[in-house]
Amino acid sequence: MSTWQAGSRYKQPHRTARLLGLGASGSYVEDWRDLAACLGEDPELFFPVGDGPVAEAQIEVAKSVCRSCRVIEQCERYALRTGMAGVWGGLDDAERRQKRRGPTA
Repeated sequence: MSTWQAGSRYKQPHRTARLLGLGASGSYVEDWRDLAACLGEDPELFFPVGDGPVAEAQIEVAKSVCRSCRVIEQCERYALRTGMAGVWGGLDDAERRQKRRGPTA
């Protein structure tokens, strides 16, 4: 089951028409999300609740999945463009806010 299925509580951007590469099944895919390392993971892993030690540990586990992902850059761009919550592209909410603000003087 795809993490980004229609009807889920998480936003789903529209699909692109260009082929991106070979998916796990050996067939060509049309969307970067079909190549994501997180596809087989529980979506809740990437949306921790709270900010205590348990949430921090969950964020680190989610980021470790991201670090193994071949579409991490596309995922990060998507999250920065859409303002998604959770861990996307190896960055948590605070890291993406900082990145959007740019370097501090």
